[in-house]
Amino acid sequence: MRITMTRDGSVFFRYHRVEPENLPGLIHDALQEGAEKKIYLAVDARSKYGDAARVVEQIGLTGIRQICLMAEKPAGR
Repeated sequence: MRITMTRDGSVFFRYHRVEPENLPGLIHDALQEGAEKKIYLAVDARSKYGDAARVVEQIGLTGIRQICLMAEKPAGR
């Protein structure tokens, strides 16, 4: 499953904007549909640490411990 976080703190689950607090339910539903029990978290390199930590905390509530954290470089650099 892919979760993306933009510079302004917006969070996207499977390319749909969501509130971080909704992630546990969305992840649970995806797992019920047969999704891999691994999260790919793509975070804009300019994001605030606290925003990313909040997303990781929400993912942790699902019991998933395999999180691949990817820092995305801003376009054009």
